[in-house]
Amino acid sequence: MASRRLMIVGMFGIGVASVAGYQALRPPHRGGQLETDARRAETSSEPKSRVGLTEAKWAVSRIAVAPVERRTLQPTRTVPGR
Repeated sequence: MASRRLMIVGMFGIGVASVAGYQALRPPHRGGQLETDARRAETSSEPKSRVGLTEAKWAVSRIAVAPVERRTLQPTRTVPGR
């Protein structure tokens, strides 16, 4: 009976520690900032399916744009060997 109580207390402690760890590691809450962003998106005349980047963000994003071309895919497989 004592070992069962110890197990229940231990499981409860693990649960509490998990919740506390999650709270400590999650990103901070931005409060009204999300509401402001949502309101700005509703009043914008741009389509909601487009994403815009500033010049500075575009420069550091390492996104490449290239014309579409048809090519043959070469499948690759990584296998262990000696």
